[in-house]
Amino acid sequence: MHALHEAWRLLRPGGLLVELRPTARCPRLEYRWSSARRFLGRVADPDRAPRQHAVDLGVEAVIEQGYFRTLRTEHFDSCNHYDTLDDFETYIATWWTTAQPSRQQIDRVRVLRERYPEGVLIRHEEEQATLLAKAEPSPTDEAESGP
Repeated sequence: MHALHEAWRLLRPGGLLVELRPTARCPRLEYRWSSARRFLGRVADPDRAPRQHAVDLGVEAVIEQGYFRTLRTEHFDSCNHYDTLDDFETYIATWWTTAQPSRQQIDRVRVLRERYPEGVLIRHEEEQATLLAKAEPSPTDEAESGP
């Protein structure tokens, strides 16, 4: 959680930080064309839940240690659109280390792409945004020394 400690060091007392990240739920795929859509299921990622749990613990630790106060947490769905299957596969190869769509999902996209070439592949990602406020140091704290 070096990044949160560095943010704490740079923020003024009461300063705000938005901590934004994906949740532990795996992304889901959808193919959309005209006014129709087909959900293709979630992309399996065996490391996602443990990885996000570790991040949760790190954020909770800096809050429990008194560096930040949680003002609010919201969940929302972010969407990425891919015009071609190649675009999506390039994204996967570049950014995903353990998540892989199944062969069945890729085959279904190919079939839908042949039938509805105007369609787009959409990746839905559940995100979490937490608004954190830098905790006000008490007179006995060494506020300038940092965490």
